[in-house]
Amino acid sequence: MARIENLLQTPNLIGPKYGTMNKQEPAIIFLEPDLRLVVAFENNPLYDKHHFISSYQISEPAVKEFIRTDNIGQSREMRIAKLDQNRKLKAAQEEIRKNEKLFYQSLPADARMSSKQLHEVENFKP
Repeated sequence: MARIENLLQTPNLIGPKYGTMNKQEPAIIFLEPDLRLVVAFENNPLYDKHHFISSYQISEPAVKEFIRTDNIGQSREMRIAKLDQNRKLKAAQEEIRKNEKLFYQSLPADARMSSKQLHEVENFKP
């Protein structure tokens, strides 16, 4: 806890900001931008004191997002949507590779290029 108290005394500390953790829990968040460290306390009006939630280092894009929105992390729904989007992208890329392979296999042998010829074409400069 001493480390967190030291962090909260740094001169370039950003906060307190009233935002959320993972777009769910209301929190009071402090950010030390040079170290990219955040400290979050629960912001619940039912309690007299603010309870410590977490302290950890975040990425540079997360720092920019926090400064812009006062939020740390993504909601569960946002994470699921991003994973689904990545799965769809990978499936589309795999489908393209399969189609390219089918096209190559359907060409007559004399129309196909060898790997060596392909590299020569890629490196060709008129």
